[in-house]
Amino acid sequence: MTFNLNRRCLLGLMTAAMLTPQAAPAWSQDAYPTKPVAFLVGNPPGGPSDFVARLVGDALTASMGQGFVVENRSGGGGAIAMTAIANADPDGYTIALGQAGPMTVAPNLQNLPYKADSFTPIAKIADTPMAFLVSPELGVNTIDELIALIRANPGKFNYGSDGIGTSTHLAFELFRSRVGDLDVEHIPFKGSAEILQNYASGSIQMSITGVQAALGQVKEGSIKALAVSSSERLLALPDVPTMAEAGFKDLEMSSWTMLIGPSGLPDPIRDRLAEAFHKVMTQPELLEKMTKLGALIPDYQGPAESKALIQRFDSQWKKVIADAGIKVQN
Repeated sequence: MTFNLNRRCLLGLMTAAMLTPQAAPAWSQDAYPTKPVAFLVGNPPGGPSDFVARLVGDALTASMGQGFVVENRSGGGGAIAMTAIANADPDGYTIALGQAGPMTVAPNLQNLPYKADSFTPIAKIADTPMAFLVSPELGVNTIDELIALIRANPGKFNYGSDGIGTSTHLAFELFRSRVGDLDVEHIPFKGSAEILQNYASGSIQMSITGVQAALGQVKEGSIKALAVSSSERLLALPDVPTMAEAGFKDLEMSSWTMLIGPSGLPDPIRDRLAEAFHKVMTQPELLEKMTKLGALIPDYQGPAESKALIQRFDSQWKKVIADAGIKVQN
């Protein structure tokens, strides 16, 4: 009898052992995080992306009880940080600030050790809209007027970008693909500051440039903004219509910033981070500091929406790059 009782106990223990492995990971994930989290940023200290990362990192630290420590991995236009997060262990202790350019443009232009699907999207943080700029000397007030002017004077005008394959280059090529071929020359520069300087000399006549970089000159009138790529008018430029208002819907030009992890990040950890960040994004102080950057528009989107956004941008830029025959010179 003793043997039979022990045998029943043994069978019970074996059954319990078979059932408990499903519960053990959930306990550890519910306790996440139990140690500091590395928060990678693909830009050097002091810039807008670094500022946003430190704001978000401090807020998550206060919310989740562990340090979210910003690590600047600058270089390669953000590709160094993206490579590092793509290769990180998917345990939730390495996350990153992901941006549209290095995540969805660069992998379609260069042979990089990651693709757009090498990441787990956690939550979108913000949009950074672009402005369709022209020289006031052109005498146009709308994009339709600009198109008519270009078509009446083929080969006479040019547009500037931050360089071949950059978001400003691709944004104009996206616009050009939607309106039909426009005979304008592309002049690549080394950055937005250089583009804006060349408006004064008359070296360029138009560009699609980040709003933040151009805000001062647009407000003073030395450059004219015909439209902005945001879904709503910007508080900083209330008289400038959106691209949709100007008659050009579905042109997704804005850059965006989001929290990402490596591919394979467990759903419970991803969701825990997304939930914590969602609460963080309701803090008025954080939103005020982010909007003070100028043209950054806070915009929370959860994991599913963020994943769909990455897929749309990846598909869009892949087609633009192929159709325009854009190649990066190494």
